[in-house]
Amino acid sequence: MKTIQRAFDYLFYSAEWIALHFFQSFMGGFMFGIMYLGFVWFTAGLLVMIFGEERAISFVTNHPYLFTCLALGVLALTGGLALFAWTRESDAMENRLRSRLAKHNPLFKVAGSKAA
Repeated sequence: MKTIQRAFDYLFYSAEWIALHFFQSFMGGFMFGIMYLGFVWFTAGLLVMIFGEERAISFVTNHPYLFTCLALGVLALTGGLALFAWTRESDAMENRLRSRLAKHNPLFKVAGSKAA
C-alpha cells in the first residue's frame, strides 16, 4: 500500500507543479490584460470628463494608436506610483527628511540632536 502512495505522491507533485507554473504565467498575462482594459476604460472616461463626449470619441476614432499609448502611459504611471508607495517606509522617509533639514538649517540641527 505504501508503494502505491509513493507513486501517487509523484503524480500529485507533478500535477501541482504543472498547475502552479501554468497558472502563474497565465494569470500574469491575464491580469495585465485585465488591467490594461480597465485603464483603457478609465482613460476613455477621463477624456470624456475633460473634453466632452463628442471630442473624446472623435479623438479615439481618429487616433487609436495615440489613445492606446495614452492608456499604456496611464497604466505605467499609476503602476509606477503604486510601486513607489509600496516600497517606501515612513520611518526611513522621516529620517531622511530630518537629516536633510539638519544639514541645511542650524535650527533643525539643535532640534535633531535633542530628539536623537
